[in-house]
Amino acid sequence: MNPFVVPIASLLAQAVEAAPSPNSPQATLLQLIKAGGWVMIPLVIASLITVALVFACLLACEKERS
Repeated sequence: MNPFVVPIASLLAQAVEAAPSPNSPQATLLQLIKAGGWVMIPLVIASLITVALVFACLLACEKERS
């Protein structure tokens, strides 16, 4: 038997169990950020910078076209 199958199978089983059911209330984005702790702050900042850079590049490409 493949030695990688057992750890992956157990991780997949945990992921299925952790999936929210249709009747459970959904967490808001702010609740998820708070639950993530201090690690979420750099992730949110990096995400905002990335979105801003994408829009800036799109605008620059649009200006070059016209």
